[in-house]
Amino acid sequence: MKAMVDPFQSQVSGEDLTDLSSLFEHLLSHDEHNVNHLVNINIGCKTRRGPMKDCSPEALLSLNENIWNIPTFKKIRDLYDNYVEDASVKEDRTRNERNEEKAFIDEVMRTQTMKTTLSYLRAKNLFTKSDNEFKTFLTELWFETYSRGNRIKGSSGFEHVFLGEKKNDKVQGFHNWLYFYYMEEKNKINYFGHRQETRLGTKATLLSFSFAWGQEKKSFGSMLIGTSPEFELAVYTTCLLAHGEEKCKFTLGERNVALTSHVFSRPGGVKYIASVFFDLA
Repeated sequence: MKAMVDPFQSQVSGEDLTDLSSLFEHLLSHDEHNVNHLVNINIGCKTRRGPMKDCSPEALLSLNENIWNIPTFKKIRDLYDNYVEDASVKEDRTRNERNEEKAFIDEVMRTQTMKTTLSYLRAKNLFTKSDNEFKTFLTELWFETYSRGNRIKGSSGFEHVFLGEKKNDKVQGFHNWLYFYYMEEKNKINYFGHRQETRLGTKATLLSFSFAWGQEKKSFGSMLIGTSPEFELAVYTTCLLAHGEEKCKFTLGERNVALTSHVFSRPGGVKYIASVFFDLA
């Protein structure tokens, strides 16, 4: 297998906080597929650390089904049935599934959000190769499968972050609001309540919360609400390229936020996304 471009080859210094904030604030304000104004958040009760209790009987999210007509939303939904939720089960990643991954990345690359992001990465010498090589980089970084135990390739960065998975009777990952909404509509998850809600201007809400997915639970998770898939992919990838596994600090909606990234490393220096999430402890 062809080795992935090393995402740590040229990191920016901590002094570039302003640069990252300027980029991400611009991307958020110009997020062409942002639907925050269409999302109703039923915030429910406030929870605390300790035993989880369901004190929010209503679904967390409600919005117009027309969102699935948005090109990148449609393409990401096509990926939802490609995965086995159990991280200990090998993913097959068929030819058709790879084609759907390619279609999603192609659609993301057409957005102004990703075009602006790639221009920034080139200006900072964080990625200097062609558009096609950037597509390959994104595909390998996010979709290549790897093992979270027993050498079974049952996980990927995309599945962990943008969907979620189960391991050792717990929910792991699951940091994307759109999939949360999709699963609520199918009555597959149960929102318990929130720990912290931060409004990021008029374009997004950052939420920490607890929920159950079937019999498995997650006591503390976080996600942006209202943003487009391409916006999140751009922010997560840029933070990884700029700061590696160091905490990535910037502003969104003029609020200070921090992003934590973890990578999975294979022999030979090949690295993939293990997890990315907003710190709201």
